[in-house]
Amino acid sequence: MAETHVILADHHWPYADTKALSVAHKVAKAAKPDVIWLLGDIIDFAPISRFRDSERYEHTVQDEIDECVAYLQRLRREFPTAYIKYVIANHERRLKYFMWGNAAKLKGLRATRFEHQFRFDCKDRPIDLGIDFVHNKRLLAPGFVLKHGSR
Repeated sequence: MAETHVILADHHWPYADTKALSVAHKVAKAAKPDVIWLLGDIIDFAPISRFRDSERYEHTVQDEIDECVAYLQRLRREFPTAYIKYVIANHERRLKYFMWGNAAKLKGLRATRFEHQFRFDCKDRPIDLGIDFVHNKRLLAPGFVLKHGSR
């Protein structure tokens, strides 16, 4: 029996277009996916981006992570039986690269590895969302090559 796969990408929490996501989730529900691929840049990490050094980004890295956790919890509730794979892309890697030279600016983070941040809900309680975090830049899925990027 063939599996149904759904691909969602580039949400850029906390800047996600919630109306577009609502439509995407309706389409996904109709498809009844066996596997959901989160193909990177689900979170933005604007406060630590070299491109967004501005006062208008007053939220913290942890604020962005908490919003993304809340989204992932909703996704899990909407698709309780789907196998969810979250592909780590350039925006998720910002945390690791930023930490190399700026550890003092990350005061208050619950964990230092990106994927470990998602083991807690917004009130610091341990959770298990049943999501696999994938570090491959290019993945082979049945009949497909999945890649985050522009090249």
